[in-house]
Amino acid sequence: MDPTAVLGVVGTLFGVGLGSWLSAKTQRQQQDRLLREAVLEAKREAYIEYLATMRRFRRFILHRRPDQVRLADSGGPRGLIPFIEGDESYWDAVEDARSRLWIMAGYNSEVRTASDKIMDALYAVAREKGQASDGPVPVTVIDESRMAERDFVDAVRRDLY
Repeated sequence: MDPTAVLGVVGTLFGVGLGSWLSAKTQRQQQDRLLREAVLEAKREAYIEYLATMRRFRRFILHRRPDQVRLADSGGPRGLIPFIEGDESYWDAVEDARSRLWIMAGYNSEVRTASDKIMDALYAVAREKGQASDGPVPVTVIDESRMAERDFVDAVRRDLY
């Protein structure tokens, strides 16, 4: 067999193998990039949903009359638990959004910790509403709720960018 023919065949096979390997590597990198982008988008959506849900619930609470908010002692770390007439769909939305957030952010994450502060602030707004005679919830309590939201947004931005 002619050595040049053998070299030609070996060279061709090597080129095909190298081309296949490079193509597979490029494809894997593209798939990894697409997966990272999909995860980032899912996180972004979960975080937006959580914040929007908590803001809607706060607006709902602020528009209730004090007699529509009943407070009961939980015996737990949250203290008085507010029960608000018509709040079932809001709690369902909160639990759904919170579950997605925990899955996407991770339980021991800064984002999850910041989300708890929003929940605590929401409880404070509801407790104040239930304890108010007919006056509005104190601005300082609402401001604390908004500060918790800003801290959450900052934690989300650090997580995403």
